[in-house]
Amino acid sequence: MLRALPEMHQDEATVQACVGAYVQEYERTWNALTKPYAGVPEMLDALVVRGLKLAVLSNKPDHFTQRCVEELLAKWAFDVVLGQAIDFRASPTPPAP
Repeated sequence: MLRALPEMHQDEATVQACVGAYVQEYERTWNALTKPYAGVPEMLDALVVRGLKLAVLSNKPDHFTQRCVEELLAKWAFDVVLGQAIDFRASPTPPAP
């Protein structure tokens, strides 16, 4: 949000209000246009046939990642599904100041 807001509106209250509004809107509309990329279902089928383990690592917040997998990729059994969490740095990691 800091990069999106004009400098005069980068106070903590405004940033947090914008983040809250973004999360609320994303919660409401996350699946409006979300779908697997072309070829991904076929790739996952091929990996399963080969007996390989499946995992999802995403820079989306973890609860959204879990929902995406549950609702869009339920056909496949993933061994690990992880989204962005407090324990992990976001990707791409912003450069240090």
